[in-house]
Amino acid sequence: MARLRELKDTLKRYQAMETHILTGGEEYTVGNTPHRMPPLRVVQRKIKELEKRINRVEGRQRRVAGVDLSLPGGSA
Repeated sequence: MARLRELKDTLKRYQAMETHILTGGEEYTVGNTPHRMPPLRVVQRKIKELEKRINRVEGRQRRVAGVDLSLPGGSA
C-alpha cells in the first residue's frame, strides 16, 4: 500500500512539472541562478511509465483482495 502511495505521489509531481513546462517553459531562474527543467517529452514518458506501474500494482491488489486466504489454496 505504501508503494502505491509513493508511485501516486511521484506521478503528481511529474504531472505538476508537465503543467509548469507547458505554461511557463523549461527554463526558470531562482535568484540569479538559471535552472532548466527536463525536456517535456522526457517528463511525459515518465508519466506514462508511472501510470502503467500504478495500474499493475492496483491490479495485483485487486486480484489479491479477491482471494479468500482462509481456505486451503484460496478461492476466487
